[in-house]
Formats: sequence, structure tokens, C-alpha cells
Amino acid sequence: MAEKIALHTGINDAWLLDPKRELPPTCERDPRRPYSKDVFDMRRAEVLAARSKPLDVRAIQNFLAVAYRQLNDAGVQAYDTNKIIYFNFFLREFLEKLEQRWPDSGRINKSMDVAQIATEAAALFENIRQTRVVQS
Repeated sequence: MAEKIALHTGINDAWLLDPKRELPPTCERDPRRPYSKDVFDMRRAEVLAARSKPLDVRAIQNFLAVAYRQLNDAGVQAYDTNKIIYFNFFLREFLEKLEQRWPDSGRINKSMDVAQIATEAAALFENIRQTRVVQS
């Protein structure tokens, strides 16, 4: 049971099996790292959306295209139902969380042109993919 819990949560199974548990829980992959919500979230992402290739560029691009469509659809619905202020607030909060987790690297030019952004992002993804292919 401890092994299953560790697999699905990222918590150290040795900590789970320790009857004394005098120290706080640690991460399964790195017992020196404290267990946290971030560790749990990353493990859940790995378990629920595992991929055979860590950087499947096409899948990432497809996911971003779907997310863009969903954002626009939600924006239209929010506007239509007079909830655009809430939509803007929610989206701003979400983007702030993204910025905190992955600070802006400035590699993609600030632009209002969706096609330009997609082209620049695709080139960056491909460069990273190529670098990883060469390294492996």
C-alpha cells in the first residue's frame, strides 16, 4: 500500500513505513527534498498524463491550440452572460500563477499576432527537441 501511495503522490515510501515519523515527509525521488504540494502536483501530472516522450513537441502545440480555443470560447461565454469581469479576474490570477512557476524568459517576442507567437514558440520547441535528441 505504501508503494502505491508513493507512486501516486510522490511521497517517500520509507517515511510512510516509518512508525515513528519524527521528521516531516520527504519527496520519493529526492529524500533530502521536503514533500510539498508542488511535489504532489508534479507526480499527479506524471501519473495522469504520462507520455512516452518527455518533450513531444506536436502534442504540446496541439494542447496549446486547444487551450487557446477554450480561452476564447470561455471569454465569449463570459461576455455573453455579463461575467467578463470575473473571467478577466480568473484569467489574470491563472496567468500570475504561471508567471510565478515559470518566470518569463523573454524568448518569445511580445506581440498581439497569434500566428507570430505560434511560429516563434514552434521554433523554440523544435530547437529544444533537437538539443535533447542530440544529447540522448
